[in-house]
Amino acid sequence: AKEAGVELKKPKVNSHIAKLYEINKLAARYYYKQLKEDKEAATYIKDRGFNKESIYKFGIGYAAGGYELLDYLQSQNGKFNKKELLDSGLFTLKSGKLRTKFFKRIMFPIRSTSGKVIGFSGRVLPSNDKGPKYMNTPETPIYHKKDNVFGQYESRKAIRKEDLVIFCEGQTDVISAHQRGIENIVAPLGTALTIEQLER
Repeated sequence: AKEAGVELKKPKVNSHIAKLYEINKLAARYYYKQLKEDKEAATYIKDRGFNKESIYKFGIGYAAGGYELLDYLQSQNGKFNKKELLDSGLFTLKSGKLRTKFFKRIMFPIRSTSGKVIGFSGRVLPSNDKGPKYMNTPETPIYHKKDNVFGQYESRKAIRKEDLVIFCEGQTDVISAHQRGIENIVAPLGTALTIEQLER
């Protein structure tokens, strides 16, 4: 480029978007560790037949609720402001205070095709009767449910190899299929199948 007289410019990084990716990455790490520490959540995962390899591969975790996730995120280098935390989709604002959105749920990270955590899908434990069975991250600057499917990152190589993608109902179906060697499989995230998802 220098010899040809072409000036190469690095693309500007949107700092707000970068922070949202960082929050989701840290949250996934936090949830993953919490799964090992909660007996009920760990038992549920075991009873569903998920092995250690699947837990690691899909980054399955657990959200107990409370203020622990917020405290964890704020303890990291470069603390996050209220807008960044709200825009991550992990928190809501009640009476002027940030509250976690996910309570007593098994957490399935939703990854982009490049592997970045862009959101979560949380499934209630049998002891939790509050809210829907599955709750996904709401629309955020980095997550748009009509554009994404669960397993798009984990299944990308097999889909390319087979030149075929199987759509199934939910996250647990994708994970169970992977354990049985069927890896060209994804699931829509609580929506009817969209053109955007098919184009992915």
